[in-house]
Amino acid sequence: MKPKQLLILVAVLAALGLVAFLASRPGGSGSAPDTAELRGQKVLQDWPINDIESIQVKSPDSEVNLTKTNNLWVVGDRKDYPADPSKVSTLLVKLWATPVVQAFEAGASQNERLSLLEPDAEAGDDEKKATKITFKGKGGSELGHVLIGKNNPPQSSPGQNPMAGGGGKSSRFLRTSKSADIVLEVADNFSEDFSGSGWPYSFSSIEAEPGGWLNKEDFIAVKKVKAIEVTQKEEGKQSFSLSRESDTGDFVLAGDIAEGKELDASKVSSLKTILSSASFEDLLTEEEAKAIDLEKTAEAKITTFEGFSYTITLGPKDDEDNQIPIKFTVDANFPTERTVEEGKEETEEEKKTADADFQTKLAENQEKLTKEQALSGHWFSLSSYRVDALAKSREELLKDQNSEEDEVTKTTVLPQGVAPTPTITPAKPDELPPGIIVNEDGKYEAVTPPIAVPPFEPKEADDGKKIEVASPPVPAPAAEEAKDEGSN
Repeated sequence: MKPKQLLILVAVLAALGLVAFLASRPGGSGSAPDTAELRGQKVLQDWPINDIESIQVKSPDSEVNLTKTNNLWVVGDRKDYPADPSKVSTLLVKLWATPVVQAFEAGASQNERLSLLEPDAEAGDDEKKATKITFKGKGGSELGHVLIGKNNPPQSSPGQNPMAGGGGKSSRFLRTSKSADIVLEVADNFSEDFSGSGWPYSFSSIEAEPGGWLNKEDFIAVKKVKAIEVTQKEEGKQSFSLSRESDTGDFVLAGDIAEGKELDASKVSSLKTILSSASFEDLLTEEEAKAIDLEKTAEAKITTFEGFSYTITLGPKDDEDNQIPIKFTVDANFPTERTVEEGKEETEEEKKTADADFQTKLAENQEKLTKEQALSGHWFSLSSYRVDALAKSREELLKDQNSEEDEVTKTTVLPQGVAPTPTITPAKPDELPPGIIVNEDGKYEAVTPPIAVPPFEPKEADDGKKIEVASPPVPAPAAEEAKDEGSN
């Protein structure tokens, strides 16, 4: 081989070796796409969104597993309780439509700096760990995952006051299983197209707490309460029973009421609409449910004018979270035929319309019963204000009776700093000191005794003439003055 040919061969081999070396580097053409080309692309572009059967959201301190069963998303960590369908679908849509703002190569050594450590990593602070969303298909096979890392706050322009705002928008660092050595920077609110839309509003609001994913819209709705019977199991608490004749009437307390006491309407009025539009915070886990002291529970039986019957068990209040656990069962006895008021006459058209409305309402109540029965058996945690009235003891529903007005000592509440006026019993006229009288208003009044003035006698001046005091001029009557002015 000639020397010239040998040099050409060496040059070609060197070029091939360089290409192979570049291709083998992290981020090279053989392991990741060009970062410039990723700008504007969707984060999960070409991922099989329709093949997703389960979603896991995991943070350093919590985890939630969502599973699709018969086209219904459920929360596996809460006994397959229905998940909020809008939250699941909105999350998927927003993730798939989020565009990449920019991308750059960054190996595993940068994970801590960018808060992209695995959430269950043994090393590193929790604040340096990511929230991980894993998508799985049939059989539990992983389709891919996304690590949600550090929030990158908006940067102010040079010379701009950072407190004045206007320095851009927050972004978020992501890493996906599709490109393990590439970090994607995206808008923290996903995209401007989703501004103001439903939850999650940003990557920051994606949570791994199971309670946040539960469907809280569908819950029991107690309407038109007819009667309430509360049985207290805790020692020292009294049971009570309330009822009313119509859905617009007031409750009457069953049993004798102690003398001097009466039902406090302000404390039972809220029971007319108890649990009519309630929601809950979370479901209790099996461990939490087993920890409830059943000896301190109360049982409330509520019947409605529509035929529903609810049996609600209330656990002791958690003072730290200000919540009360409850569980319930529901049954119903609906009338199957419409009852016409006695003496009321209906035309054929009125009867037809009323019968149709009755059947529509009956169908709605039967559907409501089916939905609410599907929720029974769980222990729910509710904010205490929603059910506090059911947890009261009988004596707490009473107040002191109002006494007759003439037997009540009236008390005037004065503004702060104002002293009360003392009550003074008037003295008799002959007991008053000189110069003090009692006027027509019954108040004391000081008067000056009359002073005797001697008559005026003219005196003589030094020249022997008398000193005369001129009398003040007497004004002319108005009519005469006008006459005189007119004559002038």
